[in-house]
Amino acid sequence: MSYLIHNNKMLISNGSYVTKIVPAGIPVGIIEWDGIDDKIGFPSHPDVTGSKTITFNAVFESYGVSQAEDVFVFGSNSNDYLDVTYITNVERMRVAASVSGGSIDYDISGIIGTQVEIEIIKTAGVIVSTKANGNALPIFTTGSGNSATSESTIGYHPDVGAFKYLHHALLWDIQIDGVGLWKGYPAGNTNTAWEDQIGAIDGSVFGDPSITP
Repeated sequence: MSYLIHNNKMLISNGSYVTKIVPAGIPVGIIEWDGIDDKIGFPSHPDVTGSKTITFNAVFESYGVSQAEDVFVFGSNSNDYLDVTYITNVERMRVAASVSGGSIDYDISGIIGTQVEIEIIKTAGVIVSTKANGNALPIFTTGSGNSATSESTIGYHPDVGAFKYLHHALLWDIQIDGVGLWKGYPAGNTNTAWEDQIGAIDGSVFGDPSITP
């Protein structure tokens, strides 16, 4: 169960904590990431090298405390991978495809709390474009790239200590075009929900996540 937060405290109404309001229209049974140990692991790296289109559905939640929550990271090649991170307090989404090529921070303040489909188009080590519901996201800044990863994961980056487990977002229908599709529902806290619908790299649930009603 997830709760509404204000000034870093859980809100109480009529003697009970107020649960988060899940936007209408999203699938039932999506993971409510606890920010502690929930993640999806893979037995091998889904292929994001070269020219790829990656899409996923999400609802990013407002959170005023500064932390970097990893949405997902795919790939072990530091010159050609994909890492997506949510920077909570400034409402930015950081997308990186290589250490040498750096990263791009996109302003997502205009889509916080709404259901969006994110589309990322990349070539080898380069982010070409990032859109939300077909509209280009504004670039806030560019910076240094993150490292690639020893383990591809959703909801966590195993090799960057400063990054946190995902907590303030909902995710589903994560797809690498022509490579893999992981639905993440209707029972997102079970391995069945993370079976690869295109390829053969099935995800496994770690932690003890709750799911949306």
